[in-house]
Amino acid sequence: MNSYINYILEANICLLVLGLFYYLVLKNDTHFRFSRYYLTGTALLALILPLLHFDNPFAGENAVPIVSDLQALTLPELVIGVQNNSTPEASTSGISWIMWAGFGYLSVVIVLLTVFLYQLFQIFQFRQLKKKAITKTEGYLLIPTDGQLPTFSFFNMLFFDNTALLSDLEKKRVIDHEIVHIKQGHTWDVLVMELVKIIFWINPVTWWMKQSIQNVHEYLADQSVLQSTDEQQYSSLLAKMALKQMSLSIGHHFNRSITLKRIKMMKAPKTKLQTWKWVSLIPIILLIVTVFSCNDEVMQDVNDVMETASQTTLPAELEPELDRLQKQYPKADFVYIETDGTTQKELQKLKNLDPNTIAYIKVWKERERIGIIVNKSGPLKNFVNADSDEAFTIVEEPAMPQGGYEEMYRKLAEVLKYPQKARQAGIEGKVYIQFIVDTDGSLTNIEAVKSPDQTLSQAAIAAMETIEPFKPASQRGKLVKQRIVLPITFSLGNEAAKIAVDKAQDSPDSRMTIQTKRDGLSITGIITRPDGKPMPGVNIVIKGTHVGTVSDINGNFKITAFDHTDVLVFSFIGFETKNLPLDDC
Repeated sequence: MNSYINYILEANICLLVLGLFYYLVLKNDTHFRFSRYYLTGTALLALILPLLHFDNPFAGENAVPIVSDLQALTLPELVIGVQNNSTPEASTSGISWIMWAGFGYLSVVIVLLTVFLYQLFQIFQFRQLKKKAITKTEGYLLIPTDGQLPTFSFFNMLFFDNTALLSDLEKKRVIDHEIVHIKQGHTWDVLVMELVKIIFWINPVTWWMKQSIQNVHEYLADQSVLQSTDEQQYSSLLAKMALKQMSLSIGHHFNRSITLKRIKMMKAPKTKLQTWKWVSLIPIILLIVTVFSCNDEVMQDVNDVMETASQTTLPAELEPELDRLQKQYPKADFVYIETDGTTQKELQKLKNLDPNTIAYIKVWKERERIGIIVNKSGPLKNFVNADSDEAFTIVEEPAMPQGGYEEMYRKLAEVLKYPQKARQAGIEGKVYIQFIVDTDGSLTNIEAVKSPDQTLSQAAIAAMETIEPFKPASQRGKLVKQRIVLPITFSLGNEAAKIAVDKAQDSPDSRMTIQTKRDGLSITGIITRPDGKPMPGVNIVIKGTHVGTVSDINGNFKITAFDHTDVLVFSFIGFETKNLPLDDC
């Protein structure tokens, strides 16, 4: 949708610029042939120019994989040992206003196109009705209308109103006029301009340009007839025929209601086309080509990804993350895009993004969407603070509580008490506790990011504050912060209060099973538990880098490495971390 919107915007800019040039410079010029080519050429340029792009040296085989710098990949929820796939977030965000606007625009296009096709149908239907009365003449078909239609031409068909009160000489002049339209192929111009008007109907310039090209056609036909006709007599004929009314806008009517303009143009002195007029077109067209074809590389990549985007406004829940990024990179210019993550074709488009511009990725599993915050100003490394203390969610060696997660669960179960107030009120549900494991292992920024009740939040936070420091996470041999989300379910059942802490898996074997398939440096695979069930939310990183991804709801993953010597690190809370060399995939 966004690719279509971008095309519409660029094409309309082209029409506005070149249309303004015609209005200011060429409108009153008597070089009608040049004006005809200019108007038709403008319509074609508007259709073609927005599609032109120079080859990107980083595209195709040289494309840099998107996964090369996912420094802040965050799952909708990092559920510890979840055995169901429920999530705390809304399942759908509905159709965005951009899509509604797009549907509305396309609806008008369909209506206009239907009217256009109906007009074509009318012409060919009328031709069929008058089949027996058609006279085949060299170069055209003469079709009498018997007063049902005015005189006009369409391709090689000349529809002549044989009921008009005209002398034989006047009839000949009218027919000669229409023959000029047929021989010069004016119908093609009108059809091109009509289609441009339909596609870009919102731009008033397209409606004006269609009228202008038809006027120019009349001037050309008049100019040709006047070579063998008296100007005064022909002007009188125009005035006489102007009393007729036209009914088909895609035909060429001798009596088109621009009589005064046609007479004025016939009497206007013929001037020589000044060189500066067409020369000045060169920088204008070059400027348009440059703007449309040499877009900033980062913005072009963003437009490619946004081809399937349905939302460009930042969701409220990501505003804190954007605030954090703006503080960390005060000179960066961030934009939020959201795209479909269900098909390989749409995911492939993400590879066009320069990975160094990606600041944040949000995976909406339940909506099957991917939200991305991108820096339009270029690679983030040009804006990074060397003393940054960013907290990671995907790391080579994740943070681990003293004694392991089973011990942490046991302690939480001992400490957590179902709040009496919530029990009496019958309140239950899942509290999502988020905290950061600092580089010294201490737990900081403990907060409830999602909770059905404040009393449950306070109880869960108080219990989490009793947990001893973790073993800190490490990335490329350096201790780093890690952000972790722990869901705690408060449940009332059988009239007795109980607290269920979501756990990884009550399996004696904590080793995950990884099945992979390699295609060059691209690795795809599926991760399962010891019981064969898929494992969503497994961190996969390329050892020694920030590069990473996460398994989806079905345990599937895909990652692109840099070199065949790379090692993939698979980690999940409560499971044994596994290192898998690329050569073993």
